[in-house]
Amino acid sequence: MSPLVLVNIVCIAVITTNVAYVLSRWAPRKLSPWLQLGVFAPFLFALGSLGAEFYVEEPSRFVLSLQVLYTGLIWTVVSWWMLTVHMTMMQGMHWRVPVWLWRELPLMLGALGWLASLSNPWHGLFITPVPGSRSEYGPLWYANSGVLWTMILCTVLLAVYRHRESEHASDQAQMQLCAVSIALPTLLNATYTLAPMPVAFDPTVVGLAISTSILVVAVYRGQLHPASTIRLEEWIGSDPLPGILVDRNGRVLFANKATEVLFGCIPTQTTATVWLAEQLLADGHPTTPTAVDNRLDQFWQLRRDPERWVQLERRSIQPGGSELGAAWFIHEETQRVRLDAALQSVRQVESLGLIAGGVAHDFNNLLVSITGNAELGELFADSDPARVREYLLRIRRAGEQGADLARQLLTYAGKGAISLGPVDINEALSRTASIRRASMSSDIAMALDLDLRTPPWALADKAQIAQMVLNLVVNAEEALAGKGGTIRLASGHTQLDEDTLRGLLGTPSTLPGEFVYFQVEDDGPGTTQETLSRMFDPFFSTKAVGRGLGLASTLGMVRSHHGALEVRTAPGQGARFTIYIPRHIIPRHIAAGDPLILPSPAQDFGHAGRLALLVDDNDAVRLVHRQMLEHLGFGVLDRPEDLTETLAGRGSIDIAVIDLTMPGLSGEKLVRQLQQVQPDLPIILVSGYTASMTATARAAFLQKPFTIEDLAQVSARVLTPPVS
Repeated sequence: MSPLVLVNIVCIAVITTNVAYVLSRWAPRKLSPWLQLGVFAPFLFALGSLGAEFYVEEPSRFVLSLQVLYTGLIWTVVSWWMLTVHMTMMQGMHWRVPVWLWRELPLMLGALGWLASLSNPWHGLFITPVPGSRSEYGPLWYANSGVLWTMILCTVLLAVYRHRESEHASDQAQMQLCAVSIALPTLLNATYTLAPMPVAFDPTVVGLAISTSILVVAVYRGQLHPASTIRLEEWIGSDPLPGILVDRNGRVLFANKATEVLFGCIPTQTTATVWLAEQLLADGHPTTPTAVDNRLDQFWQLRRDPERWVQLERRSIQPGGSELGAAWFIHEETQRVRLDAALQSVRQVESLGLIAGGVAHDFNNLLVSITGNAELGELFADSDPARVREYLLRIRRAGEQGADLARQLLTYAGKGAISLGPVDINEALSRTASIRRASMSSDIAMALDLDLRTPPWALADKAQIAQMVLNLVVNAEEALAGKGGTIRLASGHTQLDEDTLRGLLGTPSTLPGEFVYFQVEDDGPGTTQETLSRMFDPFFSTKAVGRGLGLASTLGMVRSHHGALEVRTAPGQGARFTIYIPRHIIPRHIAAGDPLILPSPAQDFGHAGRLALLVDDNDAVRLVHRQMLEHLGFGVLDRPEDLTETLAGRGSIDIAVIDLTMPGLSGEKLVRQLQQVQPDLPIILVSGYTASMTATARAAFLQKPFTIEDLAQVSARVLTPPVS
């Protein structure tokens, strides 16, 4: 095999690779079919050149090879002209010449030259083949060559002109590559055809192999330039979706018209995240560039119009495997947010219906007990006092059950009264496990996995922690009922950051930091996402009838402690509930087991001669509380006119019992007025809700309903002068 044939084979292999690359990849619509023809026509030229070298001793095949060669040459020049024209148009160049001059005329001249080449055996005016030497050219060959040289010169000049006029570095680079790819084979072909002495080898095929490679780089490599407008005008510029193009450092390169319409301005000389952080709000509050970059699943409000909501999308540009930039798209989600809010309202109404039905059912049972025992008490009021006392005791128990139900409702709402103190989570878990084992089915096992090296302590309400553990254990028992399994109780310490807390159930006021946790896990049937979304609704149950406020009040207690709750479950994979409570640093003597010394309640009331002010807007409640105070020995003032006369005579009162929530003059305002007259006045605030006040030596809070014993203890404490 001669070296010339080997060179042709190598060039064909290179061109074939470029053809396969172009055909296997997406090409801009405006460059088709000229891009594909621009790499396939050189393949025909190289194939014809190889045939001319290989069949130099066979005239008929030699002529056929020359026809394939000139077919490739003619359509290479035409396709490169059309490709360059469309590339400049994609870059934004506006042509002011008639379409026929730059499109129809070149195509017509190329077709005529091609026909002249194909019909040469009949007229002999194009070329007279001379195997092994330079052929003899006829008039049609010179006419065709003149057309092709002119077209090539125009193509190179067009690429150079666009290179000089373009404002984008990437466009300039593309046009420079196009000019080089066209000029190189042209110069090599001129060396062969215009040489004074015959040249043994046509180097044009080498130039075409190099040129097609450069052309592929010019088209596809050009997309790697961050500011490339090859696809920008079509993809982002005219897209109704707001879009921002950035480089690998996040700097804004381009923002389309839709972005300006949405935000009222466009970013300039800044990074996209900084600019977006200035334009967006997170739940009505300013945000940060880091939050914008990390929370792509969040809905944001427009700063210029907080009633509109958007979601961000970031698409990385990685054509070669490494990120060279990105495109930010802004999707308006106002309608979706409003629909979600409407759906949430429907869910809340449904939840209220469940609450109303469940509470009505439970209170009806209590009212049956109260009214029935009261009626029986009236029947035996004169004849059997002992039986009447039994009826009164039943009425009192029903009232206590009603108070407990009211506390559960407040806890569900996150407004339950809590008494904070150091609580050993391990002790709460162990005690609950010990209590429940006695009544648990024999096919249910219980395992403890407690952190004994660093016992978890929390500043919490001990009773509520025990109630939460009990609620979760009972829920696990019900999940395993009839099937058996294992309930695992675990405890420990952990750190929760802001992003983790955002994915948990709880309250927005929960702050990142150190937490202790306890887990209740079962290997039962698990639950679906639909059931999980309603699991904490009051009186909701997968059974026929709702069971009550167990899990709902558990979530309320978690919120009261500014904690968080996590549920992991799936059908067939059991369920794991994890409750996180802010960690509390316990003094060493408490952790070692030293008992807490608490003040003992007063046993001797000793309030005879003391005057109490009672303020409550409900007549029935005021009557009960008046009689309680009188039972403790207080004289009671419960009318404003009595207070005026008494203060005029005595100058002071001994204690005030004031309802916190009253229409008109609230309890807090009344307290401030009384303290202006008598700064050291002992005060007891009472309410059915939780008070947002801090207890002091001379002030306390009682949640309705309360007993005479509760009132006696609290009044004794606030009436005791503080020790200096």
